[in-house]
Amino acid sequence: MATKKMNTAGSMWNKWDLHIHTPASFHWEGDRFEGKTQEQKDAICKQVIEAINGTDVVAFCVMDYWTFEGYKLLRDYNSRHLDATKKLILPGIELRLDAPANYRLNAHVLFSDELPLDTLDAFLTTLRFSGPDERPVTKANFIAVARNYAGDKLRLHGFKVEDKVNDAKMLECGMKTAEVSRESLKHAIETVGKEHCLFILPYDTSDGV
Repeated sequence: MATKKMNTAGSMWNKWDLHIHTPASFHWEGDRFEGKTQEQKDAICKQVIEAINGTDVVAFCVMDYWTFEGYKLLRDYNSRHLDATKKLILPGIELRLDAPANYRLNAHVLFSDELPLDTLDAFLTTLRFSGPDERPVTKANFIAVARNYAGDKLRLHGFKVEDKVNDAKMLECGMKTAEVSRESLKHAIETVGKEHCLFILPYDTSDGV
């Protein structure tokens, strides 16, 4: 009589970290990707990968605010350095939703790593800021959103009326405060396909960015 081979290992438990940021996220305080040469970007990617390799976590998700650029750079680096890491790195995005609440609703969407990069781009271009204009999520529109704020709202978030002439400060302000409509997020998820992504419920971030 044939017998089945027993699995003596038992259940296997692994650590996953589904919320990491890269130097592409607007609030990154260290060396950033923006303005760097390809060689410099590769050096930064190497540092990020080495930090990932130095943990006992087996899978990560890049949850940068408003962008997939950090994930794209890591994915490109790993495609050219096949022995860089054996750990799973998933694409994700963090954004802010409009909602009838007295705190910020930061939403997270996690995606399959098998998605083409242009599908991630399609998700982002489908999003619209809340409001009657339904502006797409672009740097120029982050700046425009912030410039439309009255002085009291600017001061609430650490900016001054005089900062309206400073594109960099208005970009930062817009990224800290802009909200996307729930309807556009729904359409963006449908664009990717619900089977290829996971929407992670918002939580109270009233003390955060």
